[in-house]
Order: sequence, then C-alpha cells, then structure tokens
Amino acid sequence: MKFMQLRINYTENHGRFYHELLVPLQRWLAERYFYRWNIARGWQNGPHYLLTLDAGAPFYRDAWQAALLERSNTFLQRCPSSPLDAAAHRALQVRLNTLEAAGIDPDVIEPNNTASVHMTTLEQLAAKYESPQQWRSVFDTQIRLHKAVVAHWSGADGGINERFAFELMVMLACVYPPAPSDDPEVFEYNGFLSYHSNYVFWRHGLKPEQQAIIDRRFSDGYGAAHGSYLCWLDALEADLAQAGHRSSELAQALVASFLEHCQLARDGVIHARSPFARERLADQQQVSAFHQRYFYDEDGGARAFGLEFSAYRWLLNIVYRTLPLLNISPMTRQMLNYALNRLQQEQAPAIGRIRVAMLTSGTPAAPIMKAAA
Repeated sequence: MKFMQLRINYTENHGRFYHELLVPLQRWLAERYFYRWNIARGWQNGPHYLLTLDAGAPFYRDAWQAALLERSNTFLQRCPSSPLDAAAHRALQVRLNTLEAAGIDPDVIEPNNTASVHMTTLEQLAAKYESPQQWRSVFDTQIRLHKAVVAHWSGADGGINERFAFELMVMLACVYPPAPSDDPEVFEYNGFLSYHSNYVFWRHGLKPEQQAIIDRRFSDGYGAAHGSYLCWLDALEADLAQAGHRSSELAQALVASFLEHCQLARDGVIHARSPFARERLADQQQVSAFHQRYFYDEDGGARAFGLEFSAYRWLLNIVYRTLPLLNISPMTRQMLNYALNRLQQEQAPAIGRIRVAMLTSGTPAAPIMKAAA
C-alpha cells in the first residue's frame, strides 16, 4: 500500500492557512470523489503541516502531486509565515526527539515556507507500531477528526480554539462507559479519569518547587475560567440537541471510532499499552502513587485492563495528537486535563446528559471508503 505525503513547512497555524489553502483543497479533492486523507501538525525538522493521502484508495491520481505542490507554493508566495528562530527550534527538537523517541537528526531543519511531496508505504508509516492495522486505525480516526478541525477553523468561531478543544475533550471522555468507584480518591471510573491520570503522570515528573508553582497556577486558572467552562458546557449540551449540528456530527464520529477500537481490542490488534509492547512498563518506584495503585498488580507486574479501556486509551492518544492543529500547547493541554477532572465532579448531572445526548444523537458516522484489501 502506497501513500502520498505533502509537507508544508510553515511556522504558524492560523485561520488564513485553512481559509485560503486547506478548505479549497478539501473541496477540490471532494469534487474528485476523494476523502481518504488527513492532516497533522508536526515539529520534526521544523514546524510543518503534513497531509497524507491514501494512494491505494479509489479515484486517487498520481498527477495530483504536481497540482498539490502548485497550490501549496502559490499559497506560500502569497501568505508566507513568520521567520523561524532556528536556534530555539533546534533546542526544542533536542528535547522532543528524546522525549518522543522521534529518531530524527535534531540539527536538521527544513527551509521555512517551502513544500515538498514524497511517496511512502504502509510498512514505513507503521514502523513504530506493532502492526500495520494499528497505524491504519490512527489514520482512519484522524480523517474523522481533521474534518471537524477544518470545519472549526473555517466557521464563525474559528480561532476560538480552547473552547473547541474543551468540547472535543468533554465528548471524548463521555464515550467511555462510566462505572461507580469505591475509591474515595476517584470520583467515578470514566473517561475523565484518564485526564487526571495524564496530568498526575506529568506533574509527578516535575521538581517539588515546580509542582507548587503549577498547583497555584492551575488552581487560580480554574477559578478564573470557571464561568467560561460552565457556559461552554451548557452550550455543548444545547448544540447536541440539534440534529446536524457540528457537535452532533463530531459526537457520532467519536462514538464510531470508539466502537471500532473496541473491536480492534477484541481482535487483539491493540491493548492497554499499544503501540508499545504489552510487557513495557515504567519502573514502579519512579511513578506516582496513583499510577502505582492502578497500573501495577500486587506482584509489580502490569495490571490487566478491559477491552473498553484499551480502546479508549487508543482514541485518547489520537485526540491528543490532534490538539496541535488547534494551537493547544502541552501546558494548555495539562490545564484542560486538570480542569475537566474537577469540572466533571462538580457538574456530574450535566456530564450525564451530554453522554446520553451523544449516544442517542444518531447512527455513528460510517467509515470513509477504504482501498480494497
């Protein structure tokens, strides 16, 4: 299986890119019956967008390579992005290359405001996954998510990104079936608990003085934004009651992806630690008390999790990878993790109504037509 990738080196992520390049490009591809593509935002070898097209899907044409390059270069000439601080970005690449095991040369930075096309294969794209099926599930889910991101940027509220990320993360958490908790430290076993887990894991890696700063900053930030959070939650509930609303369509896409991932977990394609090996586990003494309690068994081995948790964790990590398209920084993501865990405890009835609205808003979105096996 072959895929075409268009890389656009661009320092900024703003509405003009979507209005003037991506939305017209999406329309151009749709007019040619082609929907098997997605977009990501990356930092590797310079800030960039990466469009990936399934070259094995129906209606794909090799001649599109030249057309996409021409469109991209025309946009870059008309709307160049700000110059890149190469020294600062190299320093960033050194940190992220180690943190994410990206395997790049951190000294290499592609020229800004340029575009290039190359062909690749499923095997190459899936090299860091346990199987090609895992990568394809990520690709398929990102197709659904990028449609919502593009619609957001091209809509009237394009650029109000934290609210959209808030709504996305609330709906994501609501796809996971809740269960009562007998642990006084856990409000409920639900999708929001993973936000708390991610936040606790991140906070545990900070120095004590940094933890104190974060505790104050996030507590104050939550208080300052609390009114906005309540308004956004009320608006989301109202939007989900409207058939055909953007939020309803995104809810159906998230539910559909979760159900598909449950089937992948049932088939053994993914598990709770995918894409890492099942046996891979951090040193128990190096993680937080929360993670020691919930991720290790009595013998210090990896705790077994149900299929639904494996599916939800897989979907959660795909959504997290989408947030850079919304200009959500790692720090803002952790603030949302912190805030949503608190908010769901205060607003449990509203969260319950949103969950029901999502599950009853219509038939989950069908998968985009795929290439023949």
